[in-house]
Amino acid sequence: MNSRWIHNSASPAKTMRKKTRRSQLAAGLISFSVVRSNPSVLVIECKVAPDSRENIVNQITNYQARIKGVFKNYTQKRTLLLTPFTDRHNADGHLSWTEVYDALSETARGLCNESEKEVLNQFAKFLEIRNLANMKLPSITQLLSPLKEVAPLLAGLNAIFESLRNDDIAKNYFLATRCNSANGIQAR
Repeated sequence: MNSRWIHNSASPAKTMRKKTRRSQLAAGLISFSVVRSNPSVLVIECKVAPDSRENIVNQITNYQARIKGVFKNYTQKRTLLLTPFTDRHNADGHLSWTEVYDALSETARGLCNESEKEVLNQFAKFLEIRNLANMKLPSITQLLSPLKEVAPLLAGLNAIFESLRNDDIAKNYFLATRCNSANGIQAR
């Protein structure tokens, strides 16, 4: 167990003494910080790709069992699931990568410090590149009116093609045209 000074970003003028510990939980090494006045532990399971519901539930259940045993003297013991999706599963809390993206973007807009703003914007851009942010789709409302006008024409063309498919003369003509085209013979 090692101790070190960690800068408290909530109040930049103060520096708090925190204990940093490392513990082996289930599948990986977990780092966490403890403020002595209110010992808490938060295990965050991050998913960037789909995983079966059963695997996630088992993983969270294992984390919860381990932190109850290993951190029994802690007042707060929580698990947080961070995924591309909105499914919460059995974790104490859930965040989607889209929520993280939105929070990064909103926070960056409010910052005056350009270097801090750049770091948040870079991480937000990374989430976009990895398709972990909301996709920005163009509005289709302006296309709805023309689409409504074209719909009867498409239905009529579909009916014509269906009738040609059932007509013996048309079948023979289109079959011959397709065979000649496939053999490189040009129709006159």
